[in-house]
Amino acid sequence: MKQSYTSLSRLLAAAFLVAAGSALFVGGCESDAGKKSAGDSQPSKVKAKPALPEGVDGPMLPDEGSRFSPSLARLVEDTPHMAALTEVDKCAECHADIVAQWRDSMHAFASFNNPLYRTAFDDFQSEDQPEKVRFCAGCHDPTLLFDDSITKPVSPKEPRAHLGVTCGVCHGVKKATYDGNASYELTSAPIPIPKNDDPDSIEKHIKRVVTYPVEDDELCASCHRGFLTQATGHDVFIQGIDEHKPWRRSGYAQNPTTRLDEAVEAADCTDCHMPRTDGGEASHRFPGGHTTFAKMLGSEAQLEANKRLLENAATLDIAAVGKGDEDLPSTPDDFSIDAGERLWFDVVVRNTGTGHNFPGGVKDLRDTWLEVRMTRADGSPLAHAGVDHAETGDDPTAHRLRVLLLDEEGKDEEIHAVAHFRTPVYNHTITPRDAALVRYTFALPESLEADAFPLEIHVKLRHRRLTKAFAQASCKAASSERGQQFLAATKIQLGRAPDPCVEQPIFDMETARATVRKDGFDLPEKPAWKRWFERGLALQSTLSERLYEAHDSFDRALSSIGEHGDDHHRAMALVGKAQVFARQGSHQKAIDLFDAAEKLVGEHPAIFFGRGKAYARVWRFDKAVEEFDKAAQRVDDDRVWRKLAQGQGSLSRAAASILAARSGLTLEPRDPDLLRSQMLALQALDAPADWVEEALAAFDRFKRDEDAHLIQAKCADRSAICRNERIQVHAHELVAVD
Repeated sequence: MKQSYTSLSRLLAAAFLVAAGSALFVGGCESDAGKKSAGDSQPSKVKAKPALPEGVDGPMLPDEGSRFSPSLARLVEDTPHMAALTEVDKCAECHADIVAQWRDSMHAFASFNNPLYRTAFDDFQSEDQPEKVRFCAGCHDPTLLFDDSITKPVSPKEPRAHLGVTCGVCHGVKKATYDGNASYELTSAPIPIPKNDDPDSIEKHIKRVVTYPVEDDELCASCHRGFLTQATGHDVFIQGIDEHKPWRRSGYAQNPTTRLDEAVEAADCTDCHMPRTDGGEASHRFPGGHTTFAKMLGSEAQLEANKRLLENAATLDIAAVGKGDEDLPSTPDDFSIDAGERLWFDVVVRNTGTGHNFPGGVKDLRDTWLEVRMTRADGSPLAHAGVDHAETGDDPTAHRLRVLLLDEEGKDEEIHAVAHFRTPVYNHTITPRDAALVRYTFALPESLEADAFPLEIHVKLRHRRLTKAFAQASCKAASSERGQQFLAATKIQLGRAPDPCVEQPIFDMETARATVRKDGFDLPEKPAWKRWFERGLALQSTLSERLYEAHDSFDRALSSIGEHGDDHHRAMALVGKAQVFARQGSHQKAIDLFDAAEKLVGEHPAIFFGRGKAYARVWRFDKAVEEFDKAAQRVDDDRVWRKLAQGQGSLSRAAASILAARSGLTLEPRDPDLLRSQMLALQALDAPADWVEEALAAFDRFKRDEDAHLIQAKCADRSAICRNERIQVHAHELVAVD
């Protein structure tokens, strides 16, 4: 139901006129002759509800799947023709290089031939609810899904258990959506084999295997988004893996809704994960951050492909230095420190080269962390944080870029026990082009001698694919009788089997170094305006009472740029500062800064959206919807539609609200705010009662977990580490080295 933003804007305006016209019609003026005297006793008229706007033919409801639910996968045929999905060797006869690449990929090892997946699958399956494993199979075991073999015990000797996602699966998808949970429709019709001297046979072959979805990111999104519902045995809706939404909201999708940023080149899933070779063919290694599995396979080519993708994923900076109780950073010229005083410094990680969250994938299993070392002038260690994490996998001083999930009792789920997931307690992964800040503090010893200076600070951003706890659990499971049977069968079927107990490689992605003298300091080389701008970005998510630190960073960025500096850079900092004012409820200060930025760079969606949010924070919905509508005319973004639907609803413009909500639900069909706006609008409009009931039921199924804060509080009450990590911008104390 996508339509142009301009035409939709006209529909919204028309819907407002219909609503306004209905109000005038119901309560319009009467002639004197038609007026009743005060003494006349007449029953009061019931005010008619506004009519539904054109094109609304029922509530937009999330896809609940079909016979393969809770997977959303669909099969064109009633009965699958398995040969089209399983005969990989047939493809290799003409496409040997591509199939060879695929054989090293995670797609080839998506099923029971992957000990990591098998560990998670075995924990998730349930005798009481055997069909829920279809949730896994839609993306991991499609050849076992379509004849429902997946709901029965899978034998190690079953050849399809060692196939993963084959050529025929991706090249058989006829339709796909951004929904996730295997939201594709696949055909298993026989694949016509071409003959070199028969152009007609070649054309038929291409027509069968080169489908539109296989060239579009909808196919990727259909499996690289996931969610848990009552159908998977969970009491509440839980968003799982989601690579598509962060990308769709980013500059890589040419979406500037929330940030005025430096220009980045448009890129989609295949640009990064299926890079073209010199010959023009797309790589079928599907590289990502899968360094551990490449090591498990012993494939140096696959390991190098993954490392290349990680090399430019993020940047690392030591952005500021201060001392004592001073909250704002010092400058090198006004800084001095001595033994016995407290030193602090801010480390900023920015996601500059990843089109989705960094790190991505299954975020509760990610093990990317910061290692910090402080040394004396002679190189001897003085203090550190995160240095034991490589060995233990559980260093409490390490800042880890991951999501921590809890079970019903508020206990950590460290080994991806999906059946027990209830709510995340924090998310320290970084969205595209965004930044995160960690403060490190250390009280210099009273005994620290003068010749210990200058102190050196060394920071590393380190990547290990899996948490040590999960890797160890997978190794243990593989050592069981069942695990050994599957490994042996994989070796028979494929000629090799991954080693689940291999030591995981650790990849140092970025390093940063700073020097602290008694009378000054030196930071890594970086343009000053960019350093302060990125630090300001990171501080936008700090606690409300500390937002003055974000203001200070954006002010310093503006000062570094200068009054006559680059207009675009000035506008970037102005918008950042305006967004902070908007969050604080200082709407007029925010508006003034957005206006100033607009004078420098012209109209921009981030400025419209920011102004709209500023007005909405102080209940100026009339002004807010004007700005949200301008943004909606320029960019198709769920956050804009959400705010526009809420604003129109707050102004009692139900017809306009439901149109905006429907546009947002096209992108995010399970968004609780959009489902709520749809429900409220249908209640206010002249809609059939069953539509209202269906909309209410959809909202109720996917509303936010009302008990999440109570479960998260249990984690914080039990653990000082959890309590600290729940704060998005927090501090770590360096540990003194004896």
